[in-house]
Amino acid sequence: MARLVAVCRDGEEEFPFERRQIPLYIDDTLTMVMEFPDNVLNLDGHQNNGAQLKQFIQRHGMLKQQDLSIAMVVTSHEVPSALSQLVPCVGCRRSVERLFAQLVESGNPALEPLTVGPKGVLSVTGSCMTDAKKLYTLFYVHGSKLNDMIDAIPKSKKNKRCQLHSLDTHKPKPLGGCWMDGWELMSQECRDEVVLIDSSCLLETLETYLRKHRFCTDCKNKVLRAYNILIGELDCSKEKGYCAALYEGLRCCPHERHIHVCCETDFIAHLLGRVEPEFTGGYERRERHAKTIDIAQEEVLTCLGIHLYERLHRIWQKLRAEEQTWQMLFYLGVDALRKSFERQGLPVSQAGLRLLDSSEPEPPASTSQIAGITEMVEPMKKLAGMDVELTAEERNFLSVTYKNVIGATRASWRIMSSLEQKEGNKGGEDKRKMIGKYRQMVETELKLICGDVLDALDKHLIPAATTGKSKVFYYEMKGDYHRYLAEFATGNDRKEAAENSLVAYKAASDIAVREISPVHPIHLCLALHFSIFSCEILNFPDPACR
Repeated sequence: MARLVAVCRDGEEEFPFERRQIPLYIDDTLTMVMEFPDNVLNLDGHQNNGAQLKQFIQRHGMLKQQDLSIAMVVTSHEVPSALSQLVPCVGCRRSVERLFAQLVESGNPALEPLTVGPKGVLSVTGSCMTDAKKLYTLFYVHGSKLNDMIDAIPKSKKNKRCQLHSLDTHKPKPLGGCWMDGWELMSQECRDEVVLIDSSCLLETLETYLRKHRFCTDCKNKVLRAYNILIGELDCSKEKGYCAALYEGLRCCPHERHIHVCCETDFIAHLLGRVEPEFTGGYERRERHAKTIDIAQEEVLTCLGIHLYERLHRIWQKLRAEEQTWQMLFYLGVDALRKSFERQGLPVSQAGLRLLDSSEPEPPASTSQIAGITEMVEPMKKLAGMDVELTAEERNFLSVTYKNVIGATRASWRIMSSLEQKEGNKGGEDKRKMIGKYRQMVETELKLICGDVLDALDKHLIPAATTGKSKVFYYEMKGDYHRYLAEFATGNDRKEAAENSLVAYKAASDIAVREISPVHPIHLCLALHFSIFSCEILNFPDPACR
């Protein structure tokens, strides 16, 4: 269970939040700090499935650091997308979206070992990413709790809202253990703040109470005099019948207009015990009287108990709701990262190669399998579509992301083409046809990947480029991906791809000659890629050698 460990006295913007801490807004005057203990997400000491863990470690070890970093990226729209499908309560969905936006803006490490970047990119900490056992525990031990947690939330059959976001939740309940449960989860600092009662807020509760029970004018004035004595505006020695013992444990600060209530649990329990009939129906709406000042004091204490109980109830309700929100966001993030890792760890083309070992031919991949490739580069598509000038680091990350995916797919295409040719030479027609189907499937993957990149370049990246280096980088990238299409295309398709590649490379070269040093890495890389194009696509080795 989360705990309340501190109070944001100068505003949550200035508070130094630590790992797994988030602000808990109570009201306009009070914001607390909510903390999730380490044992909630212990990544060590779990009993794991040995065979599954071994397989996971092997897959983890096959990925390079760059590939692993790319696999551990989830864009800001993926979590809300999963949220709308899995969570029926509209209150829960809005709360998760609010918390996620809050973490994007603040950058607080509230979900550790998950991290939230300034652009809403979800990932994991470096120490967790490189530790295969911790990553496995995160994905397949903690990650398996998502559906069970959502299913366990009681929901209204009428509107599908959960109990924590039901309209009835905000009404004070009959006294029970809930105030004590919340009280036990507070640090001393939080308790001291809770029992610091603003006198004007107490007066509002008192006036509501007086109207509800239809006090006559004389009795009402008597109760208000008892209230003014409590806040230090009247001299108690002049009041006949005043009982000082009734106000023991209460201390007023007239200048600050605060009332300090004794923070001992027994005192709080006794004070709240006064208001039990108010919430259990013992005091109905009937005329009440306070003919003497000591009875008026009793009524003031009852109102103080009502105000304190309502505050404790509100804190407990918000604590439970925010804990549920945090858990939903955390488990949704883990589930999205797990799916991203699995897609990166086993692309569709590799699955097709593995199926070649089967004696029975398999049907072609479904469209959802083919779409897996595009989902792997979704974070970079989102970045590319922002229509802004990318930094050198972002450009390189974009290039590496796409090349990581298309490199494996191009290698798969080469292997399948070679196997298809060998089977044709052997006369194995059935197996050659089966391999041909997988080759076509990989070609479809290649077209999808290249189409995504070229679309991003033409619509967003090149128009947004303002520097010579950016323009050369993007035009060279455009030439590369047209070249990749030309590698497996035939006939007019190959001719068109080659022409488009040549035009892009020449545009990059013209800009590079004017604006970039001949020894700059981008210029040298362009020269290398253009040489490969001349040699392999145009079959002109001489320009490549020069």
